[in-house]
Amino acid sequence: MDVRLSRPLAALLLVLGLGSARTATAHAPVSNLYSKYEATTAGDTIAFVFAFPTRAILPLVSTLADKTVDRDDLASYRALFSGYLFERFTVSNDGQPCEHPPQVAQLFWDDPSNHALAVTKFVCRSKLAHLTIRSRLTHDMPVAHELVGDLRHGRALARSFFSAEDAEATIDLTSLTPGAPPSEEDARRSARPGVPGPERRFEDLASRVLGIDLREDTGGDARGRRAVWLMVAVIAAAWIVVRVRSARRPA
Repeated sequence: MDVRLSRPLAALLLVLGLGSARTATAHAPVSNLYSKYEATTAGDTIAFVFAFPTRAILPLVSTLADKTVDRDDLASYRALFSGYLFERFTVSNDGQPCEHPPQVAQLFWDDPSNHALAVTKFVCRSKLAHLTIRSRLTHDMPVAHELVGDLRHGRALARSFFSAEDAEATIDLTSLTPGAPPSEEDARRSARPGVPGPERRFEDLASRVLGIDLREDTGGDARGRRAVWLMVAVIAAAWIVVRVRSARRPA
């Protein structure tokens, strides 16, 4: 092949290769960035309060609106954001899809938590028992990252993680035990830098969307929840110590 022809061809192939690389990594997840939801069950209904960091929510809403959106203007794009959320976040109970309203109940910037909050609920067709929650919510954002979910069912708590590789969580509510320690895997994942803690910060918002006062149920098991997550911290610390010692051992 003539060298004078191969150089432009090589340049073209290089440009195409770079373009493909950019496309492949456009949604590479940010490892130290996390969103979270607090879910609360009541009868056949589950309330969800999502908390999104600035780095994730503002680029998303700006992309959806095709304009730069400030945090103070988030509420104006509730309908637009609702379409995005409900296309990528679903709940089913015993294999039957649970229904959601046309729009989230609230979308606003919350200064105390320094997060954007979205509040909604899912109503299921039968008594809550075996939940399947699927989410592509945060991985499809312009800044892709992991979602951590904490669900409260009576006095029991369950934590779930949603990533690009694992976008589905199954929760058997009938087997949840109040005060039960988390699995070793959950403790390890919760110990990663930046993962949100287990604190329930938005019970008042869940109370409003459910139409009940959840605060009456929180006092009796507060000590139990603290004990459980103290155990999480101990397990996580032990795991970190083992990893550090292993790294220091000579090959």
